[in-house]
Amino acid sequence: MRSIIVFLAGAVVALGAAALVPDVPATLRSTLGLAPAVDTAPPARAAEPGGGGHGHGHAHGPGEEHGDEAPEGAVRMTEDQVTAARIEVAEAGPGTVARRVSLPGTVAANADKLAHVPARVAGIVTALNKRLGDMVEAGEVLAVVESAEIATAKGDYLAALRTTELARVTFEREQRLWQRKVSAEQDFLKARTDWQEAQIRLDLTRQKLAAIGLSQAEVEALPRQPIETLRRQEVRAPIAGRVTSRPKMLGDAVSAEAEVYTLADLSSVWVEMAVPPADLAFVKEGMAARIQGEVLIATES
Repeated sequence: MRSIIVFLAGAVVALGAAALVPDVPATLRSTLGLAPAVDTAPPARAAEPGGGGHGHGHAHGPGEEHGDEAPEGAVRMTEDQVTAARIEVAEAGPGTVARRVSLPGTVAANADKLAHVPARVAGIVTALNKRLGDMVEAGEVLAVVESAEIATAKGDYLAALRTTELARVTFEREQRLWQRKVSAEQDFLKARTDWQEAQIRLDLTRQKLAAIGLSQAEVEALPRQPIETLRRQEVRAPIAGRVTSRPKMLGDAVSAEAEVYTLADLSSVWVEMAVPPADLAFVKEGMAARIQGEVLIATES
């Protein structure tokens, strides 16, 4: 028991000696089970030129590089790595700093080429000739609305047209009689006044039909149309384009201001972008913008 304690005490002393004296022989370290000694001496510096072959040079000051060693934080790259990374080295000088801002946006129809097509009269939708996405030409019939309002307006025009024609015939007859001294001048003047008033009423009814949406050719064709077609109002396209909205269905009751179709000429479109307040100072009128987007194509399997 005493020999074991002496051995342990000798091992502790040897360990302390190894820590205090780092140059303990390797054989003794192996016998005591110690790790090999670590060389903590600083690396040898290259001899300065003309140093006469002395094994050590002068001490470097703070911040000076040690031989070919890279400074702290530096990254060394080979020529192949520089080429692969497309790194170019150029002399610093004045230039223009380009600022690029990525903004979310949406493509919208050109508001200058957008048309909302109202019914123009109150009535019932009896025909819808175009579907969503269809192309239309200017003047093409989009829908048909049956309305008592349009029937009344057309009837007033036809009545004014016949009254005007009768007043014209009466005026021409009274004019001939007055010229022959057969009738009194008062009858001639009254006939002329009646004809002029009839013309005014006819012009008013014609303008009312034009405001409802009838063209001059349609107004002139009314006397030759069947009486049952007077209640029909044809809704025509004011511009050529594509149908982007059709809010009404067959049988719907509509008012004069109700929208039946929306048309858009998509030959040119607008891009509406949201610019953050921090970037407003960098946005100027007339600046060039590059638009990028994704196109999704649906296919049937």
